[in-house]
Amino acid sequence: MHRVKRPLLRKKKYVKKVAGPAGIVSTAHRMAQTIDLVRESIGFSVLYRTLLDMYLQFDLGFDYKQFEWNPVDFTSFLRPEFRVEFTPLRKAVYGRTKYGEGVYDPEEVSPKRLEQLVWELTQKFTHHKHFKYRHLAKTLEQEFRAVVNMLKGKGVSEDYLEVLKSVILKVEGKILNAGYWGCAIWGVSKWTRKTHKARDPDDLLTELDLETTNVYESYWDYDHWDYATWSEDGPVISEEFTEYLREKIREFFGQTEPVWFGTYLLQRSDEMHHTGGYHQIRLQDVIARVKRICHRHGVPMVHVYAYIGFANELLYMYYGGHRKDKQWRKMVTPDDIVEKYVRLGLDRSVLEEIRKALGL
Repeated sequence: MHRVKRPLLRKKKYVKKVAGPAGIVSTAHRMAQTIDLVRESIGFSVLYRTLLDMYLQFDLGFDYKQFEWNPVDFTSFLRPEFRVEFTPLRKAVYGRTKYGEGVYDPEEVSPKRLEQLVWELTQKFTHHKHFKYRHLAKTLEQEFRAVVNMLKGKGVSEDYLEVLKSVILKVEGKILNAGYWGCAIWGVSKWTRKTHKARDPDDLLTELDLETTNVYESYWDYDHWDYATWSEDGPVISEEFTEYLREKIREFFGQTEPVWFGTYLLQRSDEMHHTGGYHQIRLQDVIARVKRICHRHGVPMVHVYAYIGFANELLYMYYGGHRKDKQWRKMVTPDDIVEKYVRLGLDRSVLEEIRKALGL
C-alpha cells in the first residue's frame, strides 16, 4: 500500500525548517555559506533570461512591455550606426497591417504568457544550477510536443512554437558555450573566438557549430526565415547593455545578502506560518488523495508520481505563487492538461477521477 504522510505533519516540518525563527536563522546561515554559488546562479539566470527576452523581441516581435524581468526596449541597446539597418519584426494586427509587414502568430495568446512558458521550458532544457545541458532528449521532446498540442488548440501555429524552441536552443548555446566582452559571467561563460556549439532543434543529442561575432545573431541553416532579423555586420550591442546587465545582477545580489535575507524572512514569519503553512497542508492533502486513488486502481508506485505531477499542474493553473513562470498555464484549460497526460501514457479514467477529487 502507498505510504501517505499526514498534511499537518508536512506543515509542522515546514514551520520548523523554514518559517520559524530557528529555520529562518538556519536559512540565512546556509545562504552565507553558499553565497558564491548563489551569486553564480543569479548571474547565469539574469544573463539567460535577458538574452532570451532580447531574442523574443527581435526574432518574434514580442511586446517588451509585457516582459516580467526586462520590460525594456532592447533596440535602445544597439549601437547607433546599426540602428538604421536593423528593424525588429512587428506584431501584426488583423485588418490593419499590410501583408508581409508583420507577424501574425499567435493572435489569441499574449507575449506575457508565452514568455513565461519559454522561461519555464529553459529550466527543462538547461541545468540552471550546474550550467549544462539536460540530456533527457526523449523526455524533453515529449514535454515540448505536449505543449505544442495544448497551444495548437488556442490558435498558435506549430511553426511558431518550433521557432520558440529554436530560440531557446540558440540562446542556450550562447549562454553555455560562448562568452562576449561585457556580456558574460566570470567562472561560468566559456570564451570563444569564431564558433560556439548549440543543440540541433531537430535532434537534441546533436550539437552544431555556429559562427559567432556578436551577442545577437541569425543563422541561415538554423533560424526560420520569417522569424529572424538578417544583417551582414550586426547588430552590435552597446556598452549600455552591459551596464543594464550589471545593475540587474546587483539588484538580485542585494536581495541575497544573508543579513538582509534573514531580516526579510523574519518580517514575513507570520505570513509564512499561515499562508505558507496552509499551502503545505493543501499540497500534502492533494498527494494523499492522488495516492489513494492510484492505490484503488492498482497503479504501480513508479507511475504514481506522474499522477501527482498531473494534480500539481492542475492546481498551478489557479495558484498565484511566487513562481510567475508557472502562470503560463492560465492560457490552457483542465481538459488540455488531461489530454497532455493521456498522450504521455497515463490512464484517462484515473486522471478524470483525480480531477474530480480536486474539484477542477
